[in-house]
Amino acid sequence: MGLQLRQTFEAAILTQLHPRSQIDIYVQVLQADGGTYAACVNAATLAVLDAGIPMRDFVCACCRPQARSHCLRWMPGCMRTTWSRC
Repeated sequence: MGLQLRQTFEAAILTQLHPRSQIDIYVQVLQADGGTYAACVNAATLAVLDAGIPMRDFVCACCRPQARSHCLRWMPGCMRTTWSRC
């Protein structure tokens, strides 16, 4: 997960504005009940924004629930969710 976070934020942070700076992002997972990567990406994004580090764009992540062989899909513009095959 550390490598994925690194690649994600290396692409998002404008490192050329601070060529001799080092940006460290530490993420501590207290409990992993699912959606760990998405929670880490969202928390790190908020921390980077709060620190005032310039970024190309916001980075956000989400996870989708899966029950057996079906996925929960949200249809934009529709007021309901549907179960369908993944």
